[in-house]
Amino acid sequence: MKKLLSLLLISLVCTLGCSSPDVHSRHIFISKPTNYNKALKAEKRQQAEHIRAELILGAEFETIATKYSDCPSKTVGGDLGIAPSDEMVKPLKDAMLNQEIGEIGPVVETSFGFHILQVLERGQLRNETSNKANEPTSTNASDPVDAQSEAALF
Repeated sequence: MKKLLSLLLISLVCTLGCSSPDVHSRHIFISKPTNYNKALKAEKRQQAEHIRAELILGAEFETIATKYSDCPSKTVGGDLGIAPSDEMVKPLKDAMLNQEIGEIGPVVETSFGFHILQVLERGQLRNETSNKANEPTSTNASDPVDAQSEAALF
């Protein structure tokens, strides 16, 4: 029922002229090295699955993000702020739009690495004057939080 209501809200928001709903989320990111092989990729996925299991068992998201994430957002507990979902790479966008609010989602693989995502809010969350205030910033072009990075992750 919650999922149906969430999808109806998304539909309503988009009907009112929004290209996609805003999403406030946090994540833990395990990067894939540029020279990875199948064994290293499997090791990184297993690491992400282990971290997700810790969260499912009740570990504090902020603490785990600070300890394990390869993303600069780890300094703020993995919080990615509020961003339009259509600025995400497809695997993250799909997860953000289909995941229950508050749920620790399955490990999501992107070209950058593995993400453990938690959607905190979804809908019309920004206004014209506050769009930039809640967006994460980064100066590292290979960083998945950097809006200028390959394929505009966010």
